[in-house]
Amino acid sequence: MKPTSDNAFSDSLDEFISENATKLISANYWTLCEIKSHVDPETWEEDPDHLESVINNYELFTNKKELIDWLKERIELYEGMGYLDQFLSIGITEECDYANAESFFKALDLNYLVDVLKICWATACSNNNKE
Repeated sequence: MKPTSDNAFSDSLDEFISENATKLISANYWTLCEIKSHVDPETWEEDPDHLESVINNYELFTNKKELIDWLKERIELYEGMGYLDQFLSIGITEECDYANAESFFKALDLNYLVDVLKICWATACSNNNKE
């Protein structure tokens, strides 16, 4: 199955996040936001193969081990930039939900995330999505 457009998956994720933001635990929320941003064509440079990239990323994100590895890379990147608190709510401040990466990963529900990604993917691949 392929999404109906290069932005269908990010739109489907955006809709899910918006509708469920108050119900999601913080680690799941921030992970879905990171994934949504990563597959959003608006955040990519001119990429003629964006749809193929979205498909490859979906396969990566629905593999739990690869998703964890990707999140570890994001944590390293944001830590180096000094934005770990802003992008994943990890840090020693009142605004952060997690003191460190270990507590973030402990809270993360990988089964739930993969299920959500599959639902959003199915929506993105259907002709009934709102475009």
